[in-house]
Amino acid sequence: MSSATRISRAHSYAQAYLNVNKTHVCDQLAEINALSHHYHSYQLFFKLLEMSSISYEIKQKYVHAFWKKYELPVCLKEFIFLLLRNRVMNLLPDILKHLYIVYKKRNNLLDVTVITSHPLSDDEARKILNAIQDSLQVIIIPHFEVDTKLLAGIRIESDEYYWEHSIAKTLQALELKLSN
Repeated sequence: MSSATRISRAHSYAQAYLNVNKTHVCDQLAEINALSHHYHSYQLFFKLLEMSSISYEIKQKYVHAFWKKYELPVCLKEFIFLLLRNRVMNLLPDILKHLYIVYKKRNNLLDVTVITSHPLSDDEARKILNAIQDSLQVIIIPHFEVDTKLLAGIRIESDEYYWEHSIAKTLQALELKLSN
């Protein structure tokens, strides 16, 4: 299967899952995160589900036991059975990525990393997030980091946006200007 076909099929399964399981928005994100967490924590289990030499009935038995043990949502178990019946368990990592992408797009969400030269207070973080949300008209999923190399500055990054204001960047621009 070509990479483009794989991505297209994964995207289609992700859209279908979100269309069929129209639970509350927060529940869908929690479900996606739960499946992703368990996929990464128990990769060997999910790899075994890809094996064609293991019958569907045996796989089904172990999926039931896994879901019971970890108390995962039933709709996810049914989704795994769908992938098993269609023999596309190998697409699960790509489907997980696309579930998150499609979910964010449908719900106007944007992952944003705010990198500052020092830790922010709750009030400072709230003001920054409000300014970003007002400017971009999206709901922010924030991630905060500290980078002391910024020298009294801030950098805001997402897949679509990049903005930085810092003494370090100002000094770099000045150095470049002086070297010309």
